[in-house]
Amino acid sequence: MTTRRRSNPSTVSGSTDDDEAAGEAAGEAAGEAAGPSVPRANDAPSRVAKALQSINVAGISSYLSLLSTFVSLKLGASPPSRGERAARIPILPTVDTPDIRNIDWAQLHADHNIRGVLFDKDHTLTLPYAHQLHPYAAESLRKAKVVFGERNVVLYSNSAGLRQYDPEGREAALLERELGVRVLRHKYKKPFVSDEVREEVEAWFGVAASRLAMVGDRYMTDVVFGNRLGMMSIRVKPFVECRDGGVRVDDGTKKKRVGRDPKSVRVSRKFEEALVRGFRDVLRDEAR
Repeated sequence: MTTRRRSNPSTVSGSTDDDEAAGEAAGEAAGEAAGPSVPRANDAPSRVAKALQSINVAGISSYLSLLSTFVSLKLGASPPSRGERAARIPILPTVDTPDIRNIDWAQLHADHNIRGVLFDKDHTLTLPYAHQLHPYAAESLRKAKVVFGERNVVLYSNSAGLRQYDPEGREAALLERELGVRVLRHKYKKPFVSDEVREEVEAWFGVAASRLAMVGDRYMTDVVFGNRLGMMSIRVKPFVECRDGGVRVDDGTKKKRVGRDPKSVRVSRKFEEALVRGFRDVLRDEAR
């Protein structure tokens, strides 16, 4: 069983109400100023791939399983120990921080033996549908590359590099050019985990998954995926959406405003955030 590591405040700053309020205000300003680039039409995935992209069977299955666990705890089941928590409640991250700039990569390397990092894309490195680094992410990404080396800093997305969505790797290649970070090609969507997935990830980095960190904004995909592989899971708060409404991307099915999540994503995010709050409330009550 993997022993979960808790961060020191000096390694990754945790979330506070003041921090979150400041992050929202600054994130909105930066998001509007980011000026996302528009993908070229020839690089857009097919309509079928786009339609299938909205379906995440592993995510739905994980949510129902976690909901069942939550109900059991509410009905009086014994809560997991801290060491068992990542396995039994994988939606809870090792670290929850409002700002990617709070992450001290050098200390993660020195104090937690982390040797590589996987980033999600939307709301972690870029705004949704954008092919340009968000200003907050650019400096953090640069520092991560200095600490871990360029090969050991990758993007692991549920779109670019995913065989179902990007079978020829065009989207992945475009992001590698635009963002300056490698995109791992893979077969399954997060949070699906198997021996095959573990072997592919570990083969790329050359170390056990327990020595890697997964960074993303989604509890149900990024955090669950990282925890199930035994990684350090770092959840960052989503960037505030762009509100200028001036930049739109034709993704092959409809025009979408850069910086705004699809309605399905916004609804899913609310459900998973509510579940996280519920688990934290139950565990807090048990600790009293």
